Amino acid sequence: MSRYKPYPEYKDSGMEWLPKLPVHWKTLRLGAIFQERGERGGEKSELLAVSQQYGVLPQAYLMEITERRLSASSSDDWSNYRRVCKGDIVYNKMRLWQGAIGLSEHDGIVSPAYVVLNPLTEVSGQFYEYLFKTSLFVTEAGRYSQGLCDDMNSCRYEDFKSARIILPTLNEQHMIVTYLERETAPIDALVNAKTRFIELLREKRQALITHAVTKGLDHNAKMKDSGVEWLGQVPKHWDIKRLKYSMQLLSEKTAQKGRPVALENIEGWTGRLIEAETEFESDGVCFQTADILFGKLRPYLAKVYLAESPGEAVGDFFVLRPKSHIYPPFAQYHLLNSEFIKIVDSSTFGAKMPRVSWDFFSNMLIKKKKKNEQQDIVIYLDRQKE
Repeated sequence: MSRYKPYPEYKDSGMEWLPKLPVHWKTLRLGAIFQERGERGGEKSELLAVSQQYGVLPQAYLMEITERRLSASSSDDWSNYRRVCKGDIVYNKMRLWQGAIGLSEHDGIVSPAYVVLNPLTEVSGQFYEYLFKTSLFVTEAGRYSQGLCDDMNSCRYEDFKSARIILPTLNEQHMIVTYLERETAPIDALVNAKTRFIELLREKRQALITHAVTKGLDHNAKMKDSGVEWLGQVPKHWDIKRLKYSMQLLSEKTAQKGRPVALENIEGWTGRLIEAETEFESDGVCFQTADILFGKLRPYLAKVYLAESPGEAVGDFFVLRPKSHIYPPFAQYHLLNSEFIKIVDSSTFGAKMPRVSWDFFSNMLIKKKKKNEQQDIVIYLDRQKE
């Protein structure tokens, strides 16, 4: 039980989202506590981004832990990027209603899609980060967003500064932060432990996939040298072919996007489809059921999707159609083989946006085996997920 007791007296706040407040707490317009930082940045500054889960982080690092594509490209006009200083609060104008707001512990820049709030008075940035991420406040913030629908709403500072927020004493702000950090620490520890357990399971699963697709299921099978260092020994009755002879590269473009799939819609290493709204300006590549999408941008993320229905691949994909001698689910497992991913990733070009070329990828090797053997391997690996 918490050692903190209710305040002896409360008052009506005049705010729908938080009707009652301790009598000595103030309510002010957001613009009286935070101003919009107006300075612009440059290309040499560290590029930051905001995640609902992780807060404000360097975008390159955020890309690693969230497995999402970068929003900036080398053609961006860096002069329009906004300066961020440690202690500022940054939010995504289009995603504030989802809680995409956080306290920055970094100096850097963010794209014009973000608003940077600089405290006008001494406050606890951690307190306001906690406050701004509450479901109560996120709902309230939605009232200051404008657009055709939630996914297209934008919350500009000019509107948002009119929102009414609370101002406890500075000492109380610090006390609340201390309390929350202490109470959430065991929960965070449990989440971290569970995350590590999931990582260990993923490593075990990858080892199973690698062994099954490169050695098969028969431990007594006669083996031969594949002649390829990373493949090593393979069953004697297997043939080895270049990937381009087993999968066709699809390139038919379409401007229609009835069911678009982007890199961010695919979970790395599992191939699971993540349902989310996807915006992409360029044309997509048509795919059909049982086609395979391989993410060629940052291939170490292992974004490999086996299509369950027709759609359009938008972004950096090889869209592949397995030929008749390849069982599509086996092909997906083969492409998710960690050794295969390592070799593909070692070939990438481009410092900021590393991609694998089709010339290299298409000449990667795939083991040809009887289709019923491929199906047995898939059944075995699918069972390991249960």
